[in-house]
Amino acid sequence: VPILSRLYVPFVRKQKRISFENDTVLITGAGGCLGRALAFEFAREARCIALLDCQKKPLDDLKQSLQQTYGKDHCRIYTYRCDLRFVVFIIIY
Repeated sequence: VPILSRLYVPFVRKQKRISFENDTVLITGAGGCLGRALAFEFAREARCIALLDCQKKPLDDLKQSLQQTYGKDHCRIYTYRCDLRFVVFIIIY
């Protein structure tokens, strides 16, 4: 064990926590599982959240859930129905 303790090199450095307190966060695919989880995490401290998805119903449900969890005045939440699948073709041409 003493040899192992001399060979131990910490590879993971602690990084400073990034604050989103006064920022606007844009989440694409917000109606899905990962987007929903990100929305709940960012809603804790972000001032404004813009949620994008190709379906309107999941966005409305997510907005209602966020407002029930954090309160209506905690942060501004905007929902936008848009399909970003074809944006790549626009950028290429």
